[in-house]
Amino acid sequence: MKPYVICHMVTSVDGKILGDRWGTMPGGTTTAELFESTAESFGIPSWLVGTTTMREFMGKDVPLERTRERIPREDHLAQPKAKRFAIGADARGVLRFQSGYVDEEHVVLLVTERVSNACLAHLRKAGASYLFCGRDEVDLPTALYITAAQVPHSTIVGQLPVQQHPEQFGLVLPHGSSLTPCVTQAVNALRKNGITNFYWQYFQAPGVAEREFERDVDFSMRAIVGRGFTDPAASLFVEDGKGFLGDPAIPRTLPDWIGEEELAYFVETYRASGFRGGFNWYRNIDRNWELTAPWHGAQIQQPALFIAGSKDSVITGLIGAKRVGDMERVVPNLTRKLIVEGAGHWIQQERPAEVNAALIAFLEQVSV
Repeated sequence: MKPYVICHMVTSVDGKILGDRWGTMPGGTTTAELFESTAESFGIPSWLVGTTTMREFMGKDVPLERTRERIPREDHLAQPKAKRFAIGADARGVLRFQSGYVDEEHVVLLVTERVSNACLAHLRKAGASYLFCGRDEVDLPTALYITAAQVPHSTIVGQLPVQQHPEQFGLVLPHGSSLTPCVTQAVNALRKNGITNFYWQYFQAPGVAEREFERDVDFSMRAIVGRGFTDPAASLFVEDGKGFLGDPAIPRTLPDWIGEEELAYFVETYRASGFRGGFNWYRNIDRNWELTAPWHGAQIQQPALFIAGSKDSVITGLIGAKRVGDMERVVPNLTRKLIVEGAGHWIQQERPAEVNAALIAFLEQVSV
């Protein structure tokens, strides 16, 4: 049985998650109230969090009693008939609950074989349950499937622990699906193939691209939207000493799909925030590959729609063309592959009418 997991988090538009800093929301609602009321509306009896969040529900930390007993490395479900479950990742055995319940939810910890006998004996004595989900680290796919098999009502709402760092979150495994494979450790692969000036590589060194982009944000935004990424040689490869944006002395004319007022909004936004956040995504490409290793070779089973511009070098260049051609193999339920003739990289702004029409038609087709 495959698990059904909803990733439920409250974030600001720019990705901040510490809601206690936001103050009261419109209508007098706090982020905590919004989070809890939304979770209740799902009608789901179980929730799953990582080690750090689960520690908040543990209560007082207590020392473990010594034991000579050898506890079998077998799943232990103390309350199989419980109606609600509080599930937390604990690879190292640091969560020492003194009760088997958090309010009305029965405690189930996802542990590893390195957890001590003393810890397992403590959890048994406290009336808590535990499931073995890896040797040294909590393996996410294993954890989800074991949870689905062992815990009744195996629909879970919460935040999912990443495989290597179970105290952090950031992965969703929807009902009846698996995730797309990453093709390779991309930055390393470029280097091994003798390529040293691809734009991903230029963005790697902290501070280099930031200095170029933040020197004159108005010029940077004009260069980004004006070039359109239609020529792979000019758009995706960086010549030594010239930077990504090119010569600032050359005037950049705005395309007809964006006006001065809209551009000014982007300029002011990036003057305030800088560009580091976006560049950091590129700096984590290989790390993302490592974190998603359990899903290499998997397929996306959900119905999907792909939209791109015919002049977007991301789909015609070094890597993209092959991936677009192979898409049906990875996404077998792809309903449509829409390539908008003459459009470039910023497809939703360049051709909003065509994009919106395709999205509406797709939603009408797959709605149940």
